[in-house]
Amino acid sequence: MPRHPSVPSRRGARRVPALPASRLLPPAALSPKRQGELAELAFLHRAAALGLIVMKPFGDSAPYDIVVDNGSRLLKLQIKSAASPRNGAYEINAARGRFIKRPYTRRDIDFLAAYLIPEDTWYIFPLSAFSPRKTMRLHPNRRSSYKEAWHFLLYKLQIGN
Repeated sequence: MPRHPSVPSRRGARRVPALPASRLLPPAALSPKRQGELAELAFLHRAAALGLIVMKPFGDSAPYDIVVDNGSRLLKLQIKSAASPRNGAYEINAARGRFIKRPYTRRDIDFLAAYLIPEDTWYIFPLSAFSPRKTMRLHPNRRSSYKEAWHFLLYKLQIGN
């Protein structure tokens, strides 16, 4: 198929250098909605780079943000993020509802993915690891079996939630 005249050829394409962290918009400058949208984009990028098929449902009415197809199952994920630590830990809201917080159930999601923005670190939690808790405190300097636990999504696991 012929290339559109406005699209440069790959041979002449230059790599765009990554922006230094000092040039990125500070997370504190973002509204919670915008921070959440950027966290979802970061998840989509990382998951797709790992070879997963990722889908974003239309609208905001579903209890999950992302669907991941790992080849054997469609997994529903809720994406959360935190931009600033308090007393060395990041607090993640692990419940649904704007005013009345209700814990997630098996009908709502399969996993919760939490992104610690300044650390550029993901935590992948199966529902059984946190529900019925409504809040989690994540300490980036402590060991955790859920830190960067992409294997939960990559492999054709039978997770009993």
